Amino acid sequence: MGNLNRSCTRNIFYMLSILLMVACGGGGGGSSFAVTDNYRVSLSYPTASADLGGVSQTLISGKLARSDSAPVSADDINFVSVNGVFATLDADDPSRWSVQIPVTVNTTTNLDITVGYSDGSTDTLSHSLKNSLQFSQASNIVLDKDNNRFLVSGIFAAQPVLGAVDLDTGENSIISSADVGVTLEAGADLSSPIALAIDNVNNRALVIQFGSSVILAIDLTTGDRSFFSTAGDFANPVSLIVDTENERALVIDNGLNAIIAIDFIDGARHIVSGSIGSGLLLGDGPGFVAPKSIAFIESGFVLVMDSANDGVLLPIERTALVNPLFVVNLETGERRVLSDNSAFGSGPDFDGPLAVGLDSSNPSVDRVVIFNNGNDSLYAVDLLGNRTIVSGPGSDFPGFVFGFAIDSEQQRVLLPNIMSSGGLIAINLNTGIRTAFAKTSTGSGATFDNPQKIVLDSANNRVLIVEDDGIVAVDLVTGNRSIFSKAGIGSGPGFSSPTDIELDSANNRALVVDGSALIALELTTGNRTIFSDATGLATGITLDSANDRLLMVRNGALLAVGLDSADQAIISDSATGSGPDISPGGITLDSANNRVLIVNFFPGFGLGGPPEPGLLAIDLATGDRTALLGGDFISSGLSDPQGLAMDSTNNRVLIVDDVSGNPALMSVDINNGNLSVLSDTVMGAGPVLVNPKGIVIDNENNRAMIVDSVLNALLVVDLTTGDRAITSQ
Repeated sequence: MGNLNRSCTRNIFYMLSILLMVACGGGGGGSSFAVTDNYRVSLSYPTASADLGGVSQTLISGKLARSDSAPVSADDINFVSVNGVFATLDADDPSRWSVQIPVTVNTTTNLDITVGYSDGSTDTLSHSLKNSLQFSQASNIVLDKDNNRFLVSGIFAAQPVLGAVDLDTGENSIISSADVGVTLEAGADLSSPIALAIDNVNNRALVIQFGSSVILAIDLTTGDRSFFSTAGDFANPVSLIVDTENERALVIDNGLNAIIAIDFIDGARHIVSGSIGSGLLLGDGPGFVAPKSIAFIESGFVLVMDSANDGVLLPIERTALVNPLFVVNLETGERRVLSDNSAFGSGPDFDGPLAVGLDSSNPSVDRVVIFNNGNDSLYAVDLLGNRTIVSGPGSDFPGFVFGFAIDSEQQRVLLPNIMSSGGLIAINLNTGIRTAFAKTSTGSGATFDNPQKIVLDSANNRVLIVEDDGIVAVDLVTGNRSIFSKAGIGSGPGFSSPTDIELDSANNRALVVDGSALIALELTTGNRTIFSDATGLATGITLDSANDRLLMVRNGALLAVGLDSADQAIISDSATGSGPDISPGGITLDSANNRVLIVNFFPGFGLGGPPEPGLLAIDLATGDRTALLGGDFISSGLSDPQGLAMDSTNNRVLIVDDVSGNPALMSVDINNGNLSVLSDTVMGAGPVLVNPKGIVIDNENNRAMIVDSVLNALLVVDLTTGDRAITSQ
């Protein structure tokens, strides 16, 4: 990188340029670029009005251009500054500039970009960026009514955190993390918090961590961490509540199959209900088998949700219980079954119940609510044990919720969303309607509905995104979303199940894969016409404009479709060319090597092994197929590749991969097949990817645009740093 500050007169020139700004025609306001008579400056990363996702600093980068189309040289520019911080020019391409600036979490940052040119003119450009802290992989939530907030255990920027969500504003903040608070005792670090309770009297949260036999105490003011219980106290604690009346915590341990009380005053522990030693029970009634969650039902009584498997015979019991919901007397330890799948109550069966709570939002209705993971639903159980579904099933449920909060005043349940970045799911207890809570939005207009694939329409400064039933356009300046084409919007046959899209700018259209058909989508009106139809589902398309054709994967074959005639011809299949079979997958054109690259699934390791994902290269002249990555029982390093795009400028293909636990943007060198990570929880900063589906490359701005179907968001990724920001959500 070459520094723009090339002379000691820089600051003097800067002050003079500000005075000359009006006379020189600088300006631009909230636009994506500013123009003088001779030059233009534009913002590349992040996009205008983006949300940075709660970072402490961010890259700001952009492009400079001359109106006469001549290359920009370092001698053309005296300086570029962003909020008074001077930027640097790229040593290889002086038209590109970049700078790191500090930003404040949960605060809007106003960008003031100023460029001083050697001809004495200046450009100014202004944008506003949000920087909303967004938790990901939240696992538990409790209501902290005293402080008008919820506490959330989860992950932020790949770090485990204890966070807070303001009840009124929905604003997120971090109470404790590796960077907030200190660890007062060796080993008392946050690692994987799953369950928590609030001890307001002692101004602390009590936290259970996944797979750990200890419980942490976290100071709610400082974030400092210490042990509430140490190793040896428990076998496998999974849930807890605070019994303020008796100054103690009640812990469910499904290793000991018991409720254990810990006294706040002297730390003494004793079993309230369940096992003593091995095989004996404290308290009458059926024993616990796999207790998961605990909640108060009234003073002296608690609810315990047990996920006992079908057919398990419990001690001192005549019949097997299936997923029993217990009421437990805290004084005697007696356990009584309120509802289960076999003998108690009626209604839909429990299937993987994980979290339980008392619904006191309606005084006339006494009932228990339970999150049921097996069918992604919220159940209600009346005091006779009868079960009904309050809300669900639904794909928007998070799965594996270890605890939820009931906001009785608002008559709603708040579920943490383990799969989504930021926000909670609010469920109306009367209607069952689910809405997002405490989730920031970027851009306005139509909400995303399972976005899948994406194409860049540079001429209109927008992207077009394939959804379940149509195409959404996103303005790259504002982040605003609009339905571009679907049934009732634009004329022609409606979409049934669109899956991929490609831009044919020369013919002012996009081509969309919709089941067995290719639909031509007029770029001005959104009108639709059938372009080509055939038997079998197409799984990916890419444009080969130099040869006036579209390349398509369908029925284990690579086909060429004429852009004028729509005639189809086989380029490669089991009878044409040699090499591994073609499996359904995304496709991109490597024109420099006269081939296409396909996300392919090769035979798995050993007989009957699962298919191994990799990259297949198909020669467009011969139809011959070779494995560029993976194949021949060799692991590719990919996990679940969802979308790919050719980056010819850098001689690589970029792939979005839904790697379990660490979804990533990957790069594959097209010469040697070397795989590297460009952006994930370690590489780059900003909102984490959860389920990336589609990618398009904007080489002009050195960035990629990615759609994520769980975040329901469009993200922009800087291809140098891996930094991520949300463009529209």
